[in-house]
Amino acid sequence: MEVIHLDKRNVDSKANLGLLDQLDGIFIVGGDQVKLKAKIGGSRFLKRVHQRYMESDFVIAGTSAGAMVMSELMISEGENNESLLKGMEKLESGFNLLPGLIIDPHFMIRGRFARLTEALLKHAKMTAVGICEDTALIITGEIPLQLSGPVRC
Repeated sequence: MEVIHLDKRNVDSKANLGLLDQLDGIFIVGGDQVKLKAKIGGSRFLKRVHQRYMESDFVIAGTSAGAMVMSELMISEGENNESLLKGMEKLESGFNLLPGLIIDPHFMIRGRFARLTEALLKHAKMTAVGICEDTALIITGEIPLQLSGPVRC
């Protein structure tokens, strides 16, 4: 196991890109999805992650903000209690590892139903997925993905 601390200064370093080519997968930590995107978004490192996922058995995993940033669109601002007020949610592009998806973690415990509903109403062609602390979303196969059946916490 390797731990890579990425930021704008080193994300595309020869060492990090070389290490990425040797890995079987990555795990994106939680924290702040906006900061994760600022550090990694648009980088050659992220493009290589996309390429590795599409061309090989490369696993991408994440928790909390690390899961949220994987989607095509991510909620970047909006408190749970503000989501009942139209227009209070702010969305921006995520890493687009999961085209067509909006992911909101801590779904039940933080009462994010209204927040995710607002995001979905703004982008009706997207699929919105709320995940809880004791659940996982496992996606295999082709992208864009096709979800079928109920998704539950």
